[in-house]
Amino acid sequence: MDYTKIIDALNLSTGRLFAFCIVVVLASSLVLFGPDQVLGPLGVKEVGSKYEPFPGLSLVLSGVGTLVTGLIYLGSMVRSKIGRFLLVKNGRRGLQNLTPGERVILRRYIYSQSRTQWLRLDNGVARELVSERIIYQSSSEGHILNGFPHNIRPWAWDYLSAHPHLVAGD
Repeated sequence: MDYTKIIDALNLSTGRLFAFCIVVVLASSLVLFGPDQVLGPLGVKEVGSKYEPFPGLSLVLSGVGTLVTGLIYLGSMVRSKIGRFLLVKNGRRGLQNLTPGERVILRRYIYSQSRTQWLRLDNGVARELVSERIIYQSSSEGHILNGFPHNIRPWAWDYLSAHPHLVAGD
């Protein structure tokens, strides 16, 4: 049996797997520890005593699944925050050491108060600013002669707006 097809069909992301595990934890806990007044009308009063290992095993496994998926989600959030912090920190350091060509491009963003410029793909200076993650190509639709739209990243816009001397003319 090919289990990968089943997993692909379920398409369980971390969030969905977490929610599924929570539901199984709650259902297993109800069957194992719920009062008879609640279990009787649901028709699962005997399940907890007759098949005790199965609800117990599902409780343990889904509890572990909940813990693991929760830690994965928390780890991805922390990694994202750290990555953004390092991007801004290193980006600000890079903005302190701009080449004259980079200053010209970034100056047009700040002085024209526009977050978008049309830059050609064969512009090496623009490509360097993209690789340094200061600007980004905002659309794949453009013109071979006029260029493609490039936006300045919000953190760079804020920093350069507060420190326009970094892009001032030489």
